[in-house]
Amino acid sequence: MARTCLVFDTAANISNNQFDDVYVIPLLITEVIDGKIKTYRDGVDIDGKTCLEKLIAGQCLKTAQSIPKDVVDLMDKLSVEYDEVFFIPCPLQISNQYNSMKLICADYKNVHVFKQNMLANFTLWTLEDLLDLNKKGKLTADYIQKYLDETQFAKAGVLNVPDFRYLKRGGRVSAFKAAMGSLLKFKVSISYADSGLVMFDKTTNIKKIPAICEESFKAAIPNFSMSKINRIWFGTSGISDEKFKIDEIMALMKKYFKVDKKVKVYEGPITSVITAHTGPNYVIVGVGCDPKVLKINKK
Repeated sequence: MARTCLVFDTAANISNNQFDDVYVIPLLITEVIDGKIKTYRDGVDIDGKTCLEKLIAGQCLKTAQSIPKDVVDLMDKLSVEYDEVFFIPCPLQISNQYNSMKLICADYKNVHVFKQNMLANFTLWTLEDLLDLNKKGKLTADYIQKYLDETQFAKAGVLNVPDFRYLKRGGRVSAFKAAMGSLLKFKVSISYADSGLVMFDKTTNIKKIPAICEESFKAAIPNFSMSKINRIWFGTSGISDEKFKIDEIMALMKKYFKVDKKVKVYEGPITSVITAHTGPNYVIVGVGCDPKVLKINKK
């Protein structure tokens, strides 16, 4: 059986040495200190806790693609050690990382770069499924592409952000919208699915947020219903300002999305490269479904 490995970047909720034959390439986080840009490799030079502390202290953090030399060094090593290398970078909808990685890896005959539409815990779910395929001896480039095609419409998430400061810094909303949103005490629900990040809805009443999330899932996942969920993810940063009622929103989410015991439940924050744009005050809920149960027929 061919020896294979999987490669991701730090937009995924995966770290190096967490799984056998799975490698993670750091994306970049930058900040300006005394007029000079300082660059950190995510997960190497800076961790999630430090990133949050910098954001809370008022630092403006930005993100960038991986350093090409890091990628080349890793691929030089893996392309020799493994028969096949499968690289799944972060989605094209939020970064040009895929196109850059495709170009960098073009000269490696046994390195395959895949386009996909998920990040954070959604990518962890992808990894879990691919590791199952590997146990069955089915981890090939064709099978991975088939899996990504079949599952791309079966996962979706909603990022609920009541704090507009970081969305403004990250360029997600204009200064005017941020000021008005803060004045009116809006909580914005940003959906994430195959089409990327989309401002789905807004409300001033936190009790309405779970129902907004369900409507977002119905819009993103064909034939969606709560009974078809087989994975669910609840996420917060673990560090937030009490005035934004993050804990209360999360409690409402867990009560509303009370799932069957057979459903796999995941809890944890989004990755640092996403938190750099959202800030620490957020609640995310993500769901995954079996495409066969959904009876999706999309290409």
